[in-house]
Amino acid sequence: MSNAPVPEEILEGDVDGPWAYAADGALMLGLSGSSSCPSVPTAMETTGAGVLTVTLESGFAVFCTADLQLVVHELQVDQIPDQVVLLRDGTATSLDVALD
Repeated sequence: MSNAPVPEEILEGDVDGPWAYAADGALMLGLSGSSSCPSVPTAMETTGAGVLTVTLESGFAVFCTADLQLVVHELQVDQIPDQVVLLRDGTATSLDVALD
């Protein structure tokens, strides 16, 4: 997780995510969910030209709070992708990567 600043164009849109942007050579991934068991990246795989697929799993707390909290994950990648595909519980969500 990271405390990196969120770009202005992200703040003007859906702050709660999901969203992805590049900052200082890292890929920042913004997700929202329960603060006690947030979704976490568990695997990353390049699945096409400029496409990174990230598998997410829920946090492993016994009880999850029913709140909505933004969590930003800083992912170290060899190359910043054009698009990120999030896989969570069998559902795929595609995101374009914003550049800083």
